[in-house]
Amino acid sequence: MCTIFYAVELARESAGDKPMTIWQQLKAQRENHRWQVWSDVLVPWAFSRSLLIFVGWFSYYFGANQNYGDPGALTRGWQFSPIKLLDMWGRWDASWYLDIALHGYSLRGPLATTQSNVAFFPLYPFSIRAVLLLLPEGWRTPETALLIGVILSNIAFLAALLLLYRLTRLLIDDRAVAQRTQWYTVLFPAALFFSCVYTEALFFLLSIAAFYAALRHTWWAAGILGALATLTRPTGILLVIPLAWIYGEAIKWKLREMRWNIMWLAGLPLAYLGFTFSLYPITGDWLAPLHVQAAWFARFTAPWVTFFSSEGGAGPYITRVDQLAVLGAFALAVIALIKLPSKALGFYILLAIAGTFAKGLMHSASRFVSVAFPIYITLAILGKNQTFDRLVLIGFAATQALLMAVWTRFYWVG
Repeated sequence: MCTIFYAVELARESAGDKPMTIWQQLKAQRENHRWQVWSDVLVPWAFSRSLLIFVGWFSYYFGANQNYGDPGALTRGWQFSPIKLLDMWGRWDASWYLDIALHGYSLRGPLATTQSNVAFFPLYPFSIRAVLLLLPEGWRTPETALLIGVILSNIAFLAALLLLYRLTRLLIDDRAVAQRTQWYTVLFPAALFFSCVYTEALFFLLSIAAFYAALRHTWWAAGILGALATLTRPTGILLVIPLAWIYGEAIKWKLREMRWNIMWLAGLPLAYLGFTFSLYPITGDWLAPLHVQAAWFARFTAPWVTFFSSEGGAGPYITRVDQLAVLGAFALAVIALIKLPSKALGFYILLAIAGTFAKGLMHSASRFVSVAFPIYITLAILGKNQTFDRLVLIGFAATQALLMAVWTRFYWVG
């Protein structure tokens, strides 16, 4: 209504009616800016999520993956909810997060050989758990937990897009670049996970927020947000490196300018250690989340061996997507180091790649790369070339639709 009102006032001014005061003009500009922000963010978000829902619905007409780990889900045709448009957001690792939300942490067997939910960090599943505890006990079912998880993921993703828009405008004062950043983000092949019961959306939000706070030199907020990101997924601890780099840039690399506020960044490793120590009564291992990765065949391997390996993946189709994601991310990291205002942004992309190679497995690489938000800003700068822009949009959208289709039918995507 305010926007309509100010539009009428502007029309009156142009028609020769009473001119607007300076205060009215400034207020109209602010209202117009807010509308631009929401339109530039909401349209891509709504379009991409609608596309995923349509693809997911359509894919139910095709056969399911008969090798899926839950035979009962294949028999029923759904895993957590008979409402298939809801159920399609819960596959694979979603079961671990819902297990934590419903039952807490537990150890199923020896860490090195038995997969247990202690491998997954607590902030996202405990957020679902917190909402569940507000409901009557009879409602605390896997289906309800799934619904809460989907809602939380989509709210976090929308909030992340809004913050990413502001961050892009802070780094590069160009609305067209900010708009392209939004479209590249929502259509990235692995962006379907931002709406699934996975940690991607929450981690995406917290990591962008930590960078935003650091670039504005609000170190207490950067430290707290970085710690929360670390409690969302283990690779969050790597944020301490680019955040420390931004601090170094802020003091122009003069040690005498360093102040006590750098200690806020210690919150990231402390959050990691705090979680691992909290599991000790259950696991008897101070580093259980790290050691349990062996049950998923994760091990340190030379990067070139990891890159050409498909071990642990579900098929060559996803291995090729992961390999392309890593190659593309590496190229964009180099460009980001040159074109973006802070080299910390380029380093962050490299760290996202390093997180993949640290496990010695290529599968899920595209998902791990998807949260490295400087990728989208860098692509948006390159997207000034219209041909490049169209190729990226078409390629991303087509691949995302294919991955959503096979994901819905219980195939491994990431």
